[in-house]
Amino acid sequence: MNVLGCLHLQKECTSSSEVMCCEFNKDGTMVATGLSNGLIQVFHSTTGNLLYQLGDDTMPRYPVVSLRFKRDDDDNSVKNILLATYASGTVCHWHVSTQTCISKIRESRQTLAVAFAPDCSTFTTAGTDRRLLVYDEVTLQLQATLEASINTQVMDGHASRVFSLKYHPTDPKLLISGGWDDTVQFWDTREKHSIRKISGPHICGDAMDIEPTTCRIATGSWRKENNIQIWDFDTCKLIKTVYSELLDSRVSNLQCLDANLWRSVVALRD
Repeated sequence: MNVLGCLHLQKECTSSSEVMCCEFNKDGTMVATGLSNGLIQVFHSTTGNLLYQLGDDTMPRYPVVSLRFKRDDDDNSVKNILLATYASGTVCHWHVSTQTCISKIRESRQTLAVAFAPDCSTFTTAGTDRRLLVYDEVTLQLQATLEASINTQVMDGHASRVFSLKYHPTDPKLLISGGWDDTVQFWDTREKHSIRKISGPHICGDAMDIEPTTCRIATGSWRKENNIQIWDFDTCKLIKTVYSELLDSRVSNLQCLDANLWRSVVALRD
C-alpha cells in the first residue's frame, strides 16, 4: 500500500472480500465495511480487530454498496443502528451490537446510495432509476419521490444513476445528490423536482460531502483532472479546485473532516 501526503496509516483491517464501501460511526471508534459478498464487517478503528459480522442468510449475497450509521443522540433510542443498501435493491437497518437485521425494505432497482436526515426523522435512498425515495425512519413508509420532470427544456433532476446523497447539516428538508450525469442536484423534500444544480462533477461513488460549519460542498470526480472541487451551497459557484497528490487520479470516495475542506479530504483513487 502506498500512502501519499501527510497521512499516517494507523491500522490495516483485513476483510473477507472486496470492500465496496465503508463508514465510521459518529465517535470514530468503529468502522463498518460493506463487502462484495453481501456481508458487513465492523472493526475497531484503533486496534483493527473484527468486532461484528452482519449477514442475513435469507438475503441473496449481493454487494453492499452504501452504509450510514444513525446518530445516537436520544437517550431512549436504540444505539448502534447501521443502515445498509445492497445492489439487489434491499435496504436494511442493522442493530450492530446484536448483529440483527431489524427492518428490511425491497426496492425494484439497484439501490446505490443512502443518507439520514440530520434529525434522523427520515432517510433517503437513490440508485439506478434516477429517483430519490424519502422514507419515514419510524414507520418506514414512503414519504416522497423526488425526480426530474418531463420537461426536456430543463434539467431539474438526474438523467442517469445516482451514487451519492448528503443532507444539509441542519435542515432535514434539504439534500444533494450526485451521479453519472455530471451534475449535483439540490432538493427540497417538499418539492418533487430539483430546485437547482451544479454542473461538472462526475460522481461514481460516495464522493460528496458537506462541511457542517461553512456548508461548503466537496465533490470527488471519477476523472484525472479537476477531480476534487469545493462549491458554495447557496450559490452553486465553484470556490476551489484542489490540487494535491490526487491529481491524475480518479476519486470514488470522499469525506470532509473539518472546515479546511481542501486539506481534509479522504479519497480512494485509481
